[in-house]
Amino acid sequence: MNKLKIFCSTLNYYNILEKLPSYISPFGLGDNIFPSNWLNEKKGINIPKLNKYYGEFTGFYWIWKNKIQDLKKEDMIGFCHYRKLWMNDLHTDKNKFTFKSLYSNLLRVNNEILNTVDAIQVQPITFKNKNLFSDFEEVHKTNALKDCMSFLSIDLKKEFSTHMSGQLLFPHNMFITRVKHFEEYCAVIFPWLEKCMNYCHEKKICNDYN
Repeated sequence: MNKLKIFCSTLNYYNILEKLPSYISPFGLGDNIFPSNWLNEKKGINIPKLNKYYGEFTGFYWIWKNKIQDLKKEDMIGFCHYRKLWMNDLHTDKNKFTFKSLYSNLLRVNNEILNTVDAIQVQPITFKNKNLFSDFEEVHKTNALKDCMSFLSIDLKKEFSTHMSGQLLFPHNMFITRVKHFEEYCAVIFPWLEKCMNYCHEKKICNDYN
């Protein structure tokens, strides 16, 4: 059976994360101080100074550069948040869990889905009257994303445009995938993000909410 490793990111310390099963590692992001037994993006090869722009991606970068060598290519690697955790079963309605029942309902390493798929995403949000492009422009007051698509390869630009023209938003930067696919993803996303950052600084749009 392939190994499962999940990293649970947070900007603050919460003792609830101390009781997570061993395959879920609390992962401190940003400038705060975290326990010595936690993973912390300020150690090793890192880009925490970009956290206010990149969000969870500074954590992805740290895992890619510092922890990926501990895993095999076919192992499963995943990401979640201190308030958003992977459950073992699909819940279509909101549920209230006590701490005890929460821990017992977390994703288990022997869940068969981990052996049958290459990637798992959270349930999407479906927009009714707009696509992802228009949502981005509505929130950020800029069409920078369309301009930055030019930094992608022709094939990726086409795929990305097709996705952004749709109405399904997969939130929270939460996913589980095979290590080999995570490495491929990082090799593409971080050079692209750097070019996007340079573009945004040049256009002077890295301010306020952005």
